[in-house]
Amino acid sequence: MVEASETIPQLIALWNQIPEEYRSDFTLCFDIIRESMGVDWLRKHFDPDQKETGVFKISYGTTEEEATRNYRVIDLAECLINLKDVEGIQECLSRMREAENPEASYAELYQLRLITSLLADMATSGRACCRGSCLAAGRGRRSGR
Repeated sequence: MVEASETIPQLIALWNQIPEEYRSDFTLCFDIIRESMGVDWLRKHFDPDQKETGVFKISYGTTEEEATRNYRVIDLAECLINLKDVEGIQECLSRMREAENPEASYAELYQLRLITSLLADMATSGRACCRGSCLAAGRGRRSGR
């Protein structure tokens, strides 16, 4: 696995190596996902030629359901980058790797992203949560804080 501090520069270097006609959001997203989750996991959950449908499976068509799956590719890669320094993220990714259906862990990543974003907003604004202690202790805290 790549160290967190090396991830962004390595992604930029990878992007610059790809010929312009092949550059797309998906190229970068798949590399982020492959690095975090592994090639076998990527194939199992994204390969459009797999017979089974899944929460991330990419399709060649353009229906609304397929567009939603395509969005999830970008969203998952964004979560992996934005949450890489959050305590407990590796445990969540381990559960996601081991799960037959990764949807529950994907939802957990989404919730963690929302909580982390809320905590960051509260830290910069100085405002407390509108319902007092609505966040569980220790959830969504960045490592080293």
